[in-house]
Formats: sequence, C-alpha cells, structure tokens
Amino acid sequence: MSIAGSVAKFLYKNKGAALNTGIGIWGGMSTYQDEREQGAGKLSAAASAGMDMALPMMMSFKKYMGLELAMNAPGLAYDAYKAANDYRRQLGRENSGQAFVNAKFNDNEQVFTMRQAAMAMAERSKYNTQQMMLGREAKYMRK
Repeated sequence: MSIAGSVAKFLYKNKGAALNTGIGIWGGMSTYQDEREQGAGKLSAAASAGMDMALPMMMSFKKYMGLELAMNAPGLAYDAYKAANDYRRQLGRENSGQAFVNAKFNDNEQVFTMRQAAMAMAERSKYNTQQMMLGREAKYMRK
C-alpha cells in the first residue's frame, strides 16, 4: 500500500482527529496572518499560530467549539447590537417625514443656476403676494 493510501486510511478511521487537525491548521494559518497584519513580529505571530494550531488537537471538537464560542460570543453580541442600532438609526433618518432627507443631489453649475433662479422667482412671488395683501389692507383702511 502506498503512503497516500496509508494516510487516507488513517484519516478515514480517525475522522475526529482529521477534523481537529484540519481546524487546527486553518486556525493557525488564520491567526498567523491576523497577527502579522496587526504588526506582530514573525516569531510572536508563529507562537500564537502554534498555540491556535495545537489547541484543537489537544481537545475534542465539541470542547474546542465551545471554547471558541465562549471567547467570541461577547464580541459577536456587541457587533450584532451595534449593527441593529445603526440600522434603526438609518431607518429613523430615512423616515423622519422631511422632504429630500435621503436624496443625493449631483450639483453642477447649471443646476445651481437653475435652483437660484427658481428661488428668486419664489421670492418675487412671495413679495408680490405681500404687496397685494398690503394693497388690499390699504383699500379697507381708507374706507
């Protein structure tokens, strides 16, 4: 029997050990990469990766997953709370009842000029309405 066949037979018989070994290798590589990205030295990152690689091999899969869950649960709960709170605030901003709250305007010189012209026209209209009302009041005051 070849070496590959022997290894395959061993892994088939020891499925739990193979799973733990796979998880250990994956966890070790992930830890090493994370540590290096955070600025740790090669030796320090390798030591952390070695611990994360050996830990699943020393305990059963269920115990290791329980340990990982216990270590990561507080951070995951906080992240879920923060995401829900951010979503709630976003919905509050979008549904505040104000016009154009969630609109994104692409302003250029022509649009700016057109908006200024519209605002000037609205001001003239307001002024004309006020003048008309004052003229009517003056009419009634003379009587």
